Amino acid sequence: MKFKFKSRFIATLAFTLLLGATVSAIALYPQQDEKGRWGYVNDEGKVIIKYQYDEAEEFVNGLAKVRKGNNVGFIDTDNKAPDGFKYNLIENYAPGIRKVAKGGSYKDGILKGEKYGFIKTNGDVIIKPEYDEIGSFENGVARVKKGNKYGYINERFDFIVPCEFFAVGSFGTSDFVWVAKGGKLKKGSSTEFTGSNYGIYNKEGKVIIPAKYKMVGTFNKHEEITKQYSRYDSLIMSEAGPYPLMKKYASDDHFFSKLKPGFYGFFASNNSYGYENSVVSPEGEIIIKEKTYKSALYPQDGLSLVSIDKKKNYGMNYLNVNSGKLLLETSLKSLWGLKNNVAIASDNNGTFLINNQGIKLSEYYEKIFPETEGVYIVKRNKKYGVIDSNGIELTEPSFALLLPSSNNLLVARKDERSENNYGYVDRYGTFRVKPVYSLAKSFKPFGALVGHNARYGMIDTLGNEIVNVEYVDIKVPQVDNPENLWVQKDDFWHYLNIASGKYVFDRGFSDAKNFDIVAKDVALVAEIKESGETLMGAINAKGDVIIPLDFNSWDIAEEAYNYFVNSGKTEWKSIDSYRFNILYSDEIRKVNLNSIIESKLWDY
Repeated sequence: MKFKFKSRFIATLAFTLLLGATVSAIALYPQQDEKGRWGYVNDEGKVIIKYQYDEAEEFVNGLAKVRKGNNVGFIDTDNKAPDGFKYNLIENYAPGIRKVAKGGSYKDGILKGEKYGFIKTNGDVIIKPEYDEIGSFENGVARVKKGNKYGYINERFDFIVPCEFFAVGSFGTSDFVWVAKGGKLKKGSSTEFTGSNYGIYNKEGKVIIPAKYKMVGTFNKHEEITKQYSRYDSLIMSEAGPYPLMKKYASDDHFFSKLKPGFYGFFASNNSYGYENSVVSPEGEIIIKEKTYKSALYPQDGLSLVSIDKKKNYGMNYLNVNSGKLLLETSLKSLWGLKNNVAIASDNNGTFLINNQGIKLSEYYEKIFPETEGVYIVKRNKKYGVIDSNGIELTEPSFALLLPSSNNLLVARKDERSENNYGYVDRYGTFRVKPVYSLAKSFKPFGALVGHNARYGMIDTLGNEIVNVEYVDIKVPQVDNPENLWVQKDDFWHYLNIASGKYVFDRGFSDAKNFDIVAKDVALVAEIKESGETLMGAINAKGDVIIPLDFNSWDIAEEAYNYFVNSGKTEWKSIDSYRFNILYSDEIRKVNLNSIIESKLWDY
């Protein structure tokens, strides 16, 4: 590291107020002689401290930092060094704290091979200067390195992770970090490694999982992957949620990677595939011991999904983690979607509903989809039907398509051979809205989107059109009783009053984002310019432009509006857009002190 100095004489008169009396203090300034040595002169240019230092800084609070050879120290105005010249580098780190380095040597003004530590301003050692690296503090922790070992300290300079690990993760914004003992870098990589034993620490320095496992990681919720389903099955799953499940995510084998955020707890395993894992709470409590089951997930509502059979990936059961007892008498091929004490299960004969007492509730089906509004869609012989949570079949599988219940109605398609045969049925399979549409979506709080001959509208649960089926597209509101909504007529989006069927304002746009996305009475809009470029801005509920359409992305237009609100401005002018586009330009981020700045990046 290299000191930064002023190389010209600065004439300033300094005064110090001491015990209520004004006392004239000697003001000294660093200056170089013709040989490049540094000393200090007073206001009259008289040399007070002779030229003898290789580098020198200005006096602050009566002390100045100087370097003599490879050694650095602080001198007072009498040229005395209270703490001597013990270090090769000293930096002010925090009030009362200095970061120091010992050893190493300077080459071209850069110190290399040094060891770092911390001292107090009175010279007391906080951390001995024996570490190759001490990173900056982020979220209360800093990474340290000694030789080829890593650890962490906190802002009190306590070691929360001892400096003894071959690799460590990054805390990020989390309170946990993974650590790895032993191992080696993968061939050709400087960041990936292999052959380590993993563990987990928290920010308080507590060992959550000791570093003795081949794999550690987190339990997170994830969504059922729909790619494995057929087109209709995937559509049903997406409309149903998709259903959230629990999944294990192993820590990465890259230096300083983070644990997956939003986790419920941890697992550890000495199996290369993560089998026979333990289940550990964020407090470090072992909920399920390792090697108890082939696989165990983090408990939800006191129940953990476990795999009993260690030879096959079968034998699924629910474990009551409080009593340690399995809920079901018979373990099953698959078990998931437990809700209100009912789960979806399967064995070699098919899929069925089962309760938490192990009682089979329904017949066998090819598939059962997640519950919505107390009913399940089921599939048999490529046809769909409905059962309730007691397993009673309400509608036999006879429909080409059913979508999950909303407002107690299911989108239904009776025959796939005809295009205009989408409608809505109740849970008993009776049509409540005639199957006359080429497209139908599940009901939202306001209504359901329907289509006919490439034109779209919206209906209520009685089948009444609340928005005429005449628009190219519609942005469906997510609120209960909206007064207006965006509709696309030909090439333009208009804001339509639902009751009158008339546009709220005359102007149309090439695209628009619903009101309430940015603010209650503000919408983002876009239009295509003559140049072919699409630019965005913002309007109010009357259609007045409040942020001109000058921005090439929704995000920047939204940022501009937020800046406008917080700035206290009453009007946003073209020059404001010009300046804001410069601020958010990718090109401006590439500019450095030596760059020639293009005229379009200047704020005039």
